[in-house]
Amino acid sequence: MSLSFPLIISDRNELEIIEDQQSLDDYLYGLTAEQRQQSIIFNQQGTYQDLTFTNVKPLSAAELARRVSHYLAKEGHCCLTKITSLTPAQAFYLVK
Repeated sequence: MSLSFPLIISDRNELEIIEDQQSLDDYLYGLTAEQRQQSIIFNQQGTYQDLTFTNVKPLSAAELARRVSHYLAKEGHCCLTKITSLTPAQAFYLVK
């Protein structure tokens, strides 16, 4: 399967930015099949898959905004209450 980097992995409300194939391989190393099915990976174009690379239902714009806001707050950013809805492209812009 051909992937378009960068990617974001969302695993139980945590986000991980994946810049290249080696970073993805490192992330996947040691994950169980169940962990791979419970995580979501998406690209800037809005293609959502689990980590077995099966297409899954996209996160809602509100859920994506909540997860990105949580990530940004952990990174020390403030003024996040205005973020209530995001597209995948907007999510990438904010987390980079």
